[in-house]
This record gives sequence, C-alpha cells and structure tokens, in this order.
Amino acid sequence: MQRALEEERSAISEAMFELMSSKYGEFFRVAESLTLEVRESRDAFIELHGHLARALEEARSRRRELEAEVEKRRAARKQRREASAIERFEALLCELEKEEGDVERSAHASLSLRAQLSSAVEIVSDGSLVTKMHEFSQRVDEAEAATILGVEAAFERLCCASTNRASDDEGRRAALRAAAALGLGRRLEDRYGERLLGEFLAVTFTQGRLDGADRGSCAGLPSIYAATLDFVQERCGPALVACETAMAPGDPRPSLLAVDLVCNGVWRPIAAAICEKLASIFDLGIAATAHRCYSATFRFLEDLSRVATGETSATSARAAYVSRRLRAHPATRRLEANWNLPVYFELVKVDVVARLDAVLFPEKDDLVVVGGGEVSPSPFVRELLSCVDHIWEPDPAKNGAFLRPLAHDLVRLTFDVVSKTLRASAEALDADLAPHQLAQLAYDVHDLAAALNRATPPKVARALRGTDRALPEEAPIDAFFLALDQSALRPVRSIKTRALDRLADELSHKTAESLRAVKGVSAKYILTNEPRPVAPSDYLDRDAFRWLIDDFDNTWRDKLPTTTNFRASVSSRIMDAFSAMVKDVLDNALKVRDTLRKREEHKRNNRDTTTTTTNANNFRATSSSNSSGNDANAATTDTQKIAMQLMLDVDHLQARLDRFSQKDISHDRAAFDVSSLDRVRASLRDTISPPTASTYYSDF
Repeated sequence: MQRALEEERSAISEAMFELMSSKYGEFFRVAESLTLEVRESRDAFIELHGHLARALEEARSRRRELEAEVEKRRAARKQRREASAIERFEALLCELEKEEGDVERSAHASLSLRAQLSSAVEIVSDGSLVTKMHEFSQRVDEAEAATILGVEAAFERLCCASTNRASDDEGRRAALRAAAALGLGRRLEDRYGERLLGEFLAVTFTQGRLDGADRGSCAGLPSIYAATLDFVQERCGPALVACETAMAPGDPRPSLLAVDLVCNGVWRPIAAAICEKLASIFDLGIAATAHRCYSATFRFLEDLSRVATGETSATSARAAYVSRRLRAHPATRRLEANWNLPVYFELVKVDVVARLDAVLFPEKDDLVVVGGGEVSPSPFVRELLSCVDHIWEPDPAKNGAFLRPLAHDLVRLTFDVVSKTLRASAEALDADLAPHQLAQLAYDVHDLAAALNRATPPKVARALRGTDRALPEEAPIDAFFLALDQSALRPVRSIKTRALDRLADELSHKTAESLRAVKGVSAKYILTNEPRPVAPSDYLDRDAFRWLIDDFDNTWRDKLPTTTNFRASVSSRIMDAFSAMVKDVLDNALKVRDTLRKREEHKRNNRDTTTTTTNANNFRATSSSNSSGNDANAATTDTQKIAMQLMLDVDHLQARLDRFSQKDISHDRAAFDVSSLDRVRASLRDTISPPTASTYYSDF
C-alpha cells in the first residue's frame, strides 16, 4: 500500500511538472512582458523627471535673464533720455549758427546807433552844434548812399561777372566784408541768386527733363543736379569761396555769415525751384523712387558744400561746417518736410516684413529647408541678411533704403526683424523635427549671429558716420551692436542649446533602436551548442553606426555650431541605453538558467536513484559527444557564452563611440560617461568567471 501511494505521488508530481513545463513558455513571456512594461514606465518617469528639472532650470535662467533685461532697459532708457537732451542741444546749436548771420547783419547798425546816441547825449547840451549836426546829416546820407553804390558795383563786377579771374579774389573778399559792414547781405544775396541762377533754373528745372524716358520715374533728377553743380562751380565758385574765406586770418569765425551766398544766394533759389517745378519727387507711391530722389538731393548738398569751400573732399572741416549750415537752413527744412518720411518708413517696414514672412511662414509649414549635399544656410537666413543689408545701404544703386533722419527708426526695425526671425526659429523647435532639421536649425541661428556680428558693422558704421549731427567716432556704433548682441541676439544661445540637446536625444534614440538587436544574443547560444564567441556581433557595424556615422556625421562633421563635447554627450546617451539593454539580456539569461536548473534538480529529487544516475550519465555523454572534442567549449556554459558575447559587443561599441567623440572641437575624455559601462562589465565578468565552481552539467 505504501509503495502504491509513493508511486501515485510520483505520478502526480510528474504530471504537475509536465503541466508547468508546458505552461513555462507562456509564463516566461508574461514575465518578460511585465518586466519590459515596468522598465518602460521607469524610463518614462526618469525622462519626465529630467524634463521637469530642465524646465525648472530654464525657468530660473529665464527669470535671471528677464531681471537683467529690465536693468539693461532701464539703463538704455536713461541713455536715450540723455541722448535726446544732447540732440536738442545740437539742434539748438544749429539754429544759433543760422541766426548768427542775422546778428552779424544787425551788429553794424547797433554800433552806429550806439555811437549816434552817445554823441547826441553829449551834443544836446550844446545848442550851437545841433544845427551843425542837422547840416551834416544830409552829407552823411549822401556819403553812405555813394558807398553802398560803390560796394554794390564792386560786388556786381567782381562776384556776378561771367568771367572769374584769380587775381580778383582779394577784391571779392574786400567787397564782401564792406557789404557785411553796411548790412547789405540780404539785398546782395537776393540779387546774386536772381542774376546768376534765375534763367538757368527756369531752363533746367523742368518736368520733362525730370521724367526722362519714363514719366513719373524721376530718372532725370541726377542729371539735373549734375548740371546745376557744374554751373555753380563754373559761375559761382570763386565768389562762394571768397565769401567763405572773407574774414581776417586771425578771426575765429570760420566764415562771413552776414553775407551767406552759398545758403541764401544759391541754395535758397534752388530749393524753391525744386518745390515749385519738381514737386513729383516727393511722391511716395514707390519707396525706391522716393529714396533715390531723397538721396540725390542731399548728396547734391554735400557736393555744393565742397564747391563752396573749394575743397576736393566733402569731409573736410570747412566743408562739413558749410554742410551743417545747408542742412539747418529753413529752405532745407521745408524741402525735407515735403517728403513724408514716416510714411516712407512704413513702406520699407511692410516690404521687409513681407519678404521675411514669405520664407518664415511658407505654404508648407516647414521652417527649415534641408537640401542634400553641401550644408548651407537656409533661405530665411539669407533673406534676413539681405533685408538688413537693404535697411542699412544708403546707395540707391545698390537697392538701399537707409535715410539719415530715419536712423533711429531703422535701428528699431533691425532689432524687430532679427527678433522675429529668432522667435520663429524657437517656435520651430516645438514641432516634430528630424535630426537633419535640428542640426540645420542650430547651424542657421549660429551662422545668422556670426554674419550679423561680422558683416553688418562696417555697413552700419558707414551709414551712421554720415548722420546729420556730429557723432562720436565709436560710441554710437558700439552702443548699437552692444544692444543688438544683448537684446535681439540673446535667444541665439538658448535656441542652439535646445536644438543640440534635442538633436543629441534624437541621435541617441535612433542609434539605440538599431542596437535592440542585442536581444538576439540569448537565442544564439541557449541550447544551440554554439562555440565560444571570439568577435563582436555583426549588427553593431551593420546597423548601429551606418546611419549615425556614414550619413549624419559625415554631413555635419564641421558644421555643428558647438565648442562643447556634443558627440561625447551623444555617445554617453547611447552607451547608457545599450548598457540597460545588455543588463536586461543578461538578467533574463540568468533567470532562465536558474529556472531550468531548479526544474532539473526537482526532477532528479523525485526519481529513483537508478533513473537519476542513468539520466545524468546520458546527459554527460550527450554533452561530451556534442562537444566533439572541444574541451573549452564543453567547459563553458551557455550563460557564460552570452556574457562573453555581450562583453565583446560592449568593448567594440565603446571603441567606436570613443573614436566618434574625439571629433568634438574641444574633446574632453571625462565628458564621455562610462559609469554605466563599468557596472555592466562587472556583472559580465562575474558571470563569465563566477566566484564558486560551476556544476558538472550545462546551464540549459
């Protein structure tokens, strides 16, 4: 009875183990599925924690940036107020220089009246002299009239004649000084303009000549100004030079303002003729035409100042002084007011913004356009640089839009278009971009900032050097680019950092996807009697690095805008992901080994001694026959073979990634984090060489 019960118990135990064996595969798959889901959940939580930490750091950094920006804007506002006060003072100074001529004209009358009053007070007590003074007054008036006639005749002969001899220069200066002393400036200025320029202006300043071949184009304006300049230089040049040099050599005043021939005798009638006969140049229907007319007019003023001083360059001190007087003249103010410059600025702004919108927001919502072959800036970078060149180019022949009175508005427009472009670039990072697009975006913003800091300063400096008021040589330019770098270009660093960080994630994720083939190592060695591994797995060179190195890195080898260990960061992330995969493969192999070992031990314990001994002998015989004389292979378990293969794969991957990381501009070996590799290697070594002796049978 006891033997029957023992046999029944053995039969039930064997049936139970058979049932467990039949369901083992399903149990194993469920366990693997649960393990994978738990690991993915853990990775997701770790990634979420990392994103939250980065978001917190970005928020703190943004707060610090905003606080610094507030301080800088306060300082900039204070600086603008000081600059506005200086500008008002300069404008007042220009007005005072203009009025100095009127003061000089009245000076002689004031001195004469003071002398007469002083004499009258002294003489009034002597009644006998009063009658004598009245007798002399008529003779004094006659002498004054004769002197005026003589001065006017000398002025007509020396300054208004058709022939200008160099020997008459001293006579011209003497006549002009006498006219200034007698207060004849306004009369002689009007006569000079009427006599010399009246007929010429009536013939030259016509609408037909202005239109040229195309009506409304104002194409003939430069030829009109050129003809006028030639005429003034030929007929008026000696008199204008004499007027500007008529003062005595020791006199601190640079010119004779009581008789201002260049401003009142020449420019005033020319400006009146422009407003009366060439009014179509003020039409703002086409911004380019208005810019061409405005630039030609004020370039004519620069040339006129050169002719008036006899200088070969319009940038000399004397020519610059005459140029400031011409620009401050009331006729110039009235002429400039006819151009509605705020409307012109809006036209330029609309055109620039439309050009940028066409490339920033095309029909296909794709900011970055990546082409094959050579890496080059995207269209939006080229268009923005073209717009900045257009804004700061004063030459109409080069499609310029810069006008001196609008310098401050154009500075703001430059900041606006740069900020608009960088905002669009930052918003593009929120989209789902491919690795090539992320690299292109980082390259674009880096190239944009470099180009603005490299090519724009000379152009802006040349434009601002010619502004109406006298500017310091360096202060305005340095302030402009300091504000550009600290305000408009500030987001560049953040955009590059975000783009490169996302790029590192994308590269490591894409490479890690191909490394998932490491899971096939277990299937290669479990119960297959494969020989010990001696080389890394094929999937490493076939899949893992083909895209990362052959495709991506060869394209962007020297183009990524970073001096940090970008490739080392990518390598560390890849190795972290691969280390986790290797650990999973090793853990699963160890679990399978332990499960099968327990099953085999349980079977042996429930069989009789004869059956167990026979099976064990048969297993040893099978192992010996399968080894075919390969003692090393027979002495190595399947788990050890898996660990050996994984060790070879880890070493090969690290070597490849180390060579990849050495391409960084500033390669730092410490930046390549191998802590995860060290932990995996320790586990693999323990598996390959266990601290205790292995059993006489195979793991599986």
